[in-house]
Amino acid sequence: MGMSNRKHNNLSVNLATIHSLSLSPLDLVTTSLKHPSITQQCAIGAILKDQDVIIQTQSGTDKADNATAYSIPVLQKLDISNKQCQALILTSTPERAREIQGHILGLGKLMMVKCFSCGSQAKQDANDLKEGSQIITGTPGRVLGTVTVTNLKKASIKMFIVDQSDESLSKGAWAAMITLFQLIPKKPQVVILSSTIVSQEVTSKIMHEPMHIVVIKDFKQFYVAVQNEEHKVDALNNLCQTMPATHIVVFYHDQEKVGWLKEKLIANNLTASAIHGNTPQDQRDSILKAFSSGSLRVLISTDLQLQNADVGYVSLVINYDLPAKKENYRRRIALVDGFVHEGVAINLVTKEEMPKLKEIEKLCSTQIPEMSVEVYSLTE
Repeated sequence: MGMSNRKHNNLSVNLATIHSLSLSPLDLVTTSLKHPSITQQCAIGAILKDQDVIIQTQSGTDKADNATAYSIPVLQKLDISNKQCQALILTSTPERAREIQGHILGLGKLMMVKCFSCGSQAKQDANDLKEGSQIITGTPGRVLGTVTVTNLKKASIKMFIVDQSDESLSKGAWAAMITLFQLIPKKPQVVILSSTIVSQEVTSKIMHEPMHIVVIKDFKQFYVAVQNEEHKVDALNNLCQTMPATHIVVFYHDQEKVGWLKEKLIANNLTASAIHGNTPQDQRDSILKAFSSGSLRVLISTDLQLQNADVGYVSLVINYDLPAKKENYRRRIALVDGFVHEGVAINLVTKEEMPKLKEIEKLCSTQIPEMSVEVYSLTE
């Protein structure tokens, strides 16, 4: 399926527009844009418009793709003749900071760009930064420490990027980030990447009228109306028996009952297994290997257990129940591979759960219709 004319939150995405921009750094990294990801298509043009941007991607999207999405505009905006820091990139871990550093140095190799990754010793970082660096990356705390002990000209900083904000800001780094932001005399352009909703508390303190881009893979979403728990089991069994999908992930919030649900499916001659927070690592690895290889057709999981896991191609996600936190809905459906195949996500919903489904529709800026029998061919 082509990706050249999609829209995301009123932002028109057109590859021809990206390629027609007069962007010297883009000429240096042409290979990165031969087949740009949907995140790159959405983000590059938006960031180049100089306004604050929130890019909300699905959990599980490629981290290198995300880094390219903001690195290319950063490179475009740099004044290479100025050796002072012009962009700060904050992230969740030192390891991720080093990944970003390597990524930027690779993209900007022909520009002779300098990118510095903050270590654990602020004084050592100060010595290393004497020759200057146009881009500095690290965790909020480490970047704050480095900036505090150096004579870094903060007035040169014009871009403030938060990578993986859902992880970066969940580890006690919120205060450090705000303090760091307040040290910059001229308000920089702020770009935030996240797989969850960015709180108003964050945006109100560091952003001004941000453009909000929601990037969702192409796939179909439906709901099946059921009366009660017993009917949910029947509906799940019917879907697994009749849908042509070869790799099915079923999400169920109740850790105590995923084993019970697994036995219900096995009793109906389905190859099924389950993982949850207390599943031993060796058993978990064995189950995931069996699922990705195709010897296991149905995998039942509680929320977040499959985040960053290698489960291979997933053509069908079934939400046995809606997540307690509606933001986790995105993480669940991110497993459906909409880039290569037309995947499907199906929600089993009781009358009592319909208001929560409506909240999820609002969150995802979409409508989730009731499933009809014609849908059964979509995962073939």
